[in-house]
Parts: sequence; C-alpha cells; structure tokens
Amino acid sequence: MDGTGRIKDSQKMYYVYIIWNGKAKKYYIGQTNNLEKRISQHNDPNNTYSKYTKQYKGLWTLIYFEEYLTREEAKEREKYLKNRRGREFVKTKILTDKTNKFQGSSMVERAAVNR
Repeated sequence: MDGTGRIKDSQKMYYVYIIWNGKAKKYYIGQTNNLEKRISQHNDPNNTYSKYTKQYKGLWTLIYFEEYLTREEAKEREKYLKNRRGREFVKTKILTDKTNKFQGSSMVERAAVNR
C-alpha cells in the first residue's frame, strides 16, 4: 500500500470468482491471481486445468468476483463459498439475481473486500 492506504498498482491481487454456464445451468467457484487468464482457461477446449468446467458445453461467463490481498484469504473465502452455508449464500444472493437477469451480456458484480 502507498502512504494513502491505497493499493499500489504493482501489488498482486487475488480473486475469488463465480462463473456461470447458461447452457448447462451450472456455476463454478474458484480463485486465481489472474482473472482474465483463468476465465479464458475455463473456456479453452484444449486446457486441462479445468476438469469440472470441461464436462459442460457452452460458454462460462464471469458473473461475480471478490478481491483479496493474499492467496490465503482468497482460498479461505473460496472454501467458505463451497461449503453448505456458502453455497446457500451463492444460490440466494448471487445466482438468483444473476441467472434471472443474465441474458448473455457481460454483467458482472464486483465485491471489493477491504482487509
């Protein structure tokens, strides 16, 4: 951080994200330090890093993400979102709104997390 409390541009951020496949009606939760590259990997048929998303045909679209300063924080949040209470939050607060409104546009909700 710089003297004002803002994050320097060179500081690496970590992201927890949710992608949606409208054709398969499935979602996926993950974490990464390069959001654009990771979404591209999910949609690349030749990529072997995304076994779950490769099971389903159709485009995976980013619908939600959160930013963290450390990988540990991102992993902790990803783990929470994948447990029972976290899945309830995802289904009721994120997917319900997004899948009802999402019509193939690039609508993304961003939650900045101050830690």
